Amino acid sequence: MSFAEHIGSFNGRIAEARPDDLGAGTTSSSVGALWTATRGPMAEAMSPDASPADRQALFDRWVDALGLPLRQDVRTLGVTRYMEATETSLLLLESPETLEFTKEIAVEMTSLADRRAGRRTDARLLRELATANRRQRIILLITEIDGELQAELDARNLAAAGGVRDFVVLAQRRERTIAFHQGPLPSRPRPPRTIIVNAKEKNSVPIRDELPIFPVLEQLKRLNPGDVALLTSDANRILDVFEGVEEEDERVELSLLQDGAARRLLIIPHDGLQARPFGGGRHSLQLSLDRERWPTSDPPDETNRYCAAAVLNLRL
Repeated sequence: MSFAEHIGSFNGRIAEARPDDLGAGTTSSSVGALWTATRGPMAEAMSPDASPADRQALFDRWVDALGLPLRQDVRTLGVTRYMEATETSLLLLESPETLEFTKEIAVEMTSLADRRAGRRTDARLLRELATANRRQRIILLITEIDGELQAELDARNLAAAGGVRDFVVLAQRRERTIAFHQGPLPSRPRPPRTIIVNAKEKNSVPIRDELPIFPVLEQLKRLNPGDVALLTSDANRILDVFEGVEEEDERVELSLLQDGAARRLLIIPHDGLQARPFGGGRHSLQLSLDRERWPTSDPPDETNRYCAAAVLNLRL
């Protein structure tokens, strides 16, 4: 089995563990307290030259203090998150095969921005787009996920605006194009009177200097990259505009602690001064393997080293 296949054996389901899951009083400390107390010994234990027995002893200290349940039958890569209150304080990886994080596998984690949009406050621009006559907002939230736009709409204000039947049209202003997304309009609003629409991209129009054939294209061209407009179903009129917010992916600082057999790994997020729970949302865990096939003084190449990479996409 290749490294990528090994990591890819994760079934996508993240198990949850909480304090005292093994019984009342089985949790005697918190992730924050343990990290503060053992951050130095943890770094020493994860040194390639450290004793596996010392590493196991520190790993056991964490597991025992948290009352962290471990899988007894590990056949594929498993992921467990340890919850303190409503936050994920650490992750536990469990593997049926050895994964050596002290000298072979490098780990990076990125918190992925949700690409949300926020309410525009520039009333002048709304008037220029012929939307100043609207009285209430229609779009409550827009989230971009894997190229699709998910829109949360106010059902009553949408009905009052008119022009939307059967399907919703969203136009997203990009650097060089305007992308049109379309999604079916639900027949019944969700409480409290909201509608959720998942809109897939149907086509895009390149942005040119000359005046477009349809006036609405000229209006959309004047939006800022990242802005999203709600159109009537015939795409002839703008009903509402959201301003795109530039959100960047954020790298998460991590401390690692594996067991002596290199089959279990604790992943603890921190900010350099104290342990800090993972934020909610999507995270990307990048694993890079660089394994020596045999001892050699030759420069590293594809023959004497096995290099591979894999990614775990997690929603916490």
